Amino acid sequence: MNIVKRIIGVLCMIIAPVAVYLLAKNGFAKMAAALPADKTNAITQWSILILIFTPVMFGLLLFGWYALKGEYGKREYKKLPFAAFAAHQIDNPSEINQGKRIDENL
Repeated sequence: MNIVKRIIGVLCMIIAPVAVYLLAKNGFAKMAAALPADKTNAITQWSILILIFTPVMFGLLLFGWYALKGEYGKREYKKLPFAAFAAHQIDNPSEINQGKRIDENL
């Protein structure tokens, strides 16, 4: 399963910059080819599309980087008192702080 995650990570890292390039290339072509009456609308629409989807594709690139590094295969949990209670390792909630008030421990 880790190999599949890493392959998907590489694919995401390839798809993200290609998608931004194609979006920008097509957007600038459409803006240049627009008729003078529609030029303002075309520039506004394509500028918004490019500005919105570029950070989305950066997120896809970042996801691919973390998947390639294997960060999604790690399972590290912090040892917090309420986590033990939620996992049913402690039967009595008063055992969390030995019956003391929380502000007394500070």
